[in-house]
Amino acid sequence: MEQYKVALCKRIFETSTGKTVTGDLQPLLRAVVVLRFEVDANGNVRNVQTVRTPEKEADGLARASLERAGALPVPPEEWLHNGVLEVTETWLFNKDGRFHLRTFGPKQRGA
Repeated sequence: MEQYKVALCKRIFETSTGKTVTGDLQPLLRAVVVLRFEVDANGNVRNVQTVRTPEKEADGLARASLERAGALPVPPEEWLHNGVLEVTETWLFNKDGRFHLRTFGPKQRGA
């Protein structure tokens, strides 16, 4: 599952040029947004739900990055339950609105 999530996150990053943090995150993040969503057998995203968000704008930015990604990598058929794979991912936002995804294991600079 971890390899699939890395591929999924790479797709989100590829379609979010200029909106991502490629180096270290700042010590105090602006926002941490957690989304749960389903990926169907064709890689389409369905049923996006916000699990955690401290602000509406960051939630919107996370959702927009998922929409920009379009079709995600197709999950292995054996992982599908009722035709979908449920995925949870965390968006980590710097104060400037750029984000990193937790799956990539970003490092925060010391305070």
